[in-house]
Amino acid sequence: MTTSIKLKTQNSKLKTRPQAREGFDQNSSGLGRNHSAGKHYNRALLLRLILQQGPLSRLSLSRLTRLSPAALTVLTGQLLEEDRLVEATEQESEDEVGRAGRPSTLLDLNPASGLALGVHIAPKAVRVGLVDLKGQVRAKVRLGPPGADAARALDEIGQAISALLQQDGLQTSQLLGVGVGAVGLVEPELGINLNALSLNWRDIPIRAELENRLGLPVLVENNARAMALGEHLFGRGFPYRAANLALVYVGAGIGGGIIINGQPYRGSAWAAGEIGHIRVVPGGEACYCGGRGCLETVASETTLVRQARNLESPFLANYPDPIDLEALVAAVQAEDEAALGLVRQAGIYLGMAVGAMAKVLNPETLVLAGPLLDGRL
Repeated sequence: MTTSIKLKTQNSKLKTRPQAREGFDQNSSGLGRNHSAGKHYNRALLLRLILQQGPLSRLSLSRLTRLSPAALTVLTGQLLEEDRLVEATEQESEDEVGRAGRPSTLLDLNPASGLALGVHIAPKAVRVGLVDLKGQVRAKVRLGPPGADAARALDEIGQAISALLQQDGLQTSQLLGVGVGAVGLVEPELGINLNALSLNWRDIPIRAELENRLGLPVLVENNARAMALGEHLFGRGFPYRAANLALVYVGAGIGGGIIINGQPYRGSAWAAGEIGHIRVVPGGEACYCGGRGCLETVASETTLVRQARNLESPFLANYPDPIDLEALVAAVQAEDEAALGLVRQAGIYLGMAVGAMAKVLNPETLVLAGPLLDGRL
């Protein structure tokens, strides 16, 4: 049973920018703070450095953060006692960090010491996953399309999270929090989905509603931007320590995420990375954004499946099931000429937009993601 809630927010609230949450500074310089007020910030900084560059010795951490050896010893001691950190079996020679002497013990994250939930809200489905501190997925569940009723969708997400925790025998008190990647224009500091045209959502306070339901801290970000951050921290950007990364996600829609100097780039109105609404066909098909000839109108999963249903294709004409993405993939794998032509044309348009993005941003790593780009086509 769902409850009736008022989801609309006042736009005037968006004019004020709230204080950063304890232990998190979006304008971080990457250096530690040698005073008591910086304790939570320093803990978060150490954990992030070890996640991104670890395992690391205490000496390496001291040089990276410029924290005093005394402050660093106290902080790492507390994190070891709490099992957030573990001493790694490998050792780092002090010669490698510029000082001769005996090898020093390396510190690494203990992935089992904390769990978090991830939620992906997209037009075709909602996915919920339980992850450890190193981003490994322990359990996941897929829900149906969120639809236009945001209250119902958030109720279902809350119920799915509760079921996932019961399945794993966990209490909410054992979780660090919830991260939400939502399609559309997202104001992350307040956790509001300002406008998701594909869902017909507007001014939905996702963070406040989920925090009320779950009693956990919630962070909300645009889905493609959250994917880019995930790739930077745990995925394709991680082995190269890529500080600058761009991601293009091709699914029911097409979105982009940008990481600059290790931080998500959102733009002046949180709309950076909207590659799906770059015009690639002058005077082309009308897009739901109000433009014409956008990349989404020629290369998204939604467009390709719709066009595949109208192809003069012997393979698809005899396909036993309704024409969907799997049918199109099967037709391409069978070298059906009509399906191949459709996908090749979409690839040309996608390549134009991605190439322009690469030239403008010049990232160290560019990631292509989504069901159309997982190697099947």
